[in-house]
Amino acid sequence: MREREMLLAVIDACPISIAVADARRPDTPLIYVNRIFQTLTGYDRAEVMGRNCRFLHGPGTDDAAVGVLHEAIRTGSRADVRLLNYRKDGSTFLNHLVLAPIHDETGTLSAYIGLQSDVTDEARREEIDRQRQRVEALGRMMGGVAHEINNLLQPVTLLTEELMRRQRSTADTACLHTILDCALSARRIIGDLLAFSRPGGRETEVVDAAALLRDALVLVRKAVGPGILIRFDDGGGTADIHADRTAFIQVLLNLANNAAAAMGGEGTIDVTLSVGPAPRGAGGQVRIAVADTGCGMDGALLERAFEPFFTTKPVGQGTGLGLSVAFGLVKEMGGEIILESTPDRGTTAIVLLPAVQGKLEDGHDSRR
Repeated sequence: MREREMLLAVIDACPISIAVADARRPDTPLIYVNRIFQTLTGYDRAEVMGRNCRFLHGPGTDDAAVGVLHEAIRTGSRADVRLLNYRKDGSTFLNHLVLAPIHDETGTLSAYIGLQSDVTDEARREEIDRQRQRVEALGRMMGGVAHEINNLLQPVTLLTEELMRRQRSTADTACLHTILDCALSARRIIGDLLAFSRPGGRETEVVDAAALLRDALVLVRKAVGPGILIRFDDGGGTADIHADRTAFIQVLLNLANNAAAAMGGEGTIDVTLSVGPAPRGAGGQVRIAVADTGCGMDGALLERAFEPFFTTKPVGQGTGLGLSVAFGLVKEMGGEIILESTPDRGTTAIVLLPAVQGKLEDGHDSRR
C-alpha cells in the first residue's frame, strides 16, 4: 500500500468525523469525508462531494457560530465552535467543530480540515448540572427567607385565633376567618418552599402502598374540595415500599391539587395502583397514577412542568412549586414521576416507586 493510500485509510478509520474542504475553489466545497462523518450526518460520501458544509445548517443553527466560521475562512485561521447541525433525516445534533487551515509546501492555503463530534449528551449533562447548581443556590436562599416569614406568621395566626375566641360579632368573626385562612395559606406556601429548599434527610420506613394510599386519600379528599370526586382502584394488588409517610402524602396532595385546578375545581380524579416487575433490572415496581380530565398540556408546557416556579395559574394563585416538590420527594424515595398529557383531554401523573424485595400481592414475585 502506497503512503497516500495508507494515510487515507488511517483517516477513514479515525473514530472522529473528519471533513476536508478545498480552500482554492469558490464556496470551499468538500473534497473528502470519512466514514464517521457519513455515520454522524446520515449522508453518503457521494451526496456531499462538491458541496459547501452549509447543507448541515438549519433554522436552529446559531448565526453567531456560523459567523465565527466565516471569519476563520476569510482570514485563513482556526476556529472552535459548537453549533446545531441537521442530519439527512432532519434530526439534530450539537456539533463541536474544530476548523483548521491546511497549507501546501509553498505556504499557500489549500484546504480546511474540520473535526466534528456529537456533544449533544455532554451539553445536556452540563445544562442539568448548571440548573442543579442554580436550584441549590436558590434553595438555600429560599430556606432562609421562608424561616423568617414563618416566624412572622406565627403571631398572626395565634392572635387571630385568640380574637376569634373572644369575638361575638358575626361580621368581625368572618373577617378574622379571612385573616386566618390567608395566614394558613401563606404557611402552606412556606411549607412548599422549605420542602424544596432542603431535600434529603427524611427517614423512610417500609409501608404497604395500598394502605398508605388509602390513608393519604382521606386527607386529599378534604383538601381538594367538594366539587372533586376521587376514585381509587388498587387493582386487587399491593406491595411494600420504602417511604416517608409525610412526604408521600405531600406528593399525593400536590398532584391532586394540580389535577383539581386543571378541572376548575369540578370533576373526577382517578387514582390507580398497580404493581409488577420493574422494567429494568431486578425487583418489583409500584405504579400510582393520578389522572384528571382537565385542560391538559401541550409538549412545550410538559417540558417545563417540573421547573421550579413555573405555573400557568394567574398571579397569586400558585407558586409553581407543587410538581417540583413532588418530583424531588419521589426522587428521594428512589422513584420518578412521569407526566402524560393531551390538550383538552387531561393529564396523568404517574409515580413509579421501587417495591421492597419480596412477594408482590398481585401474583408477581420481585425476586424472580
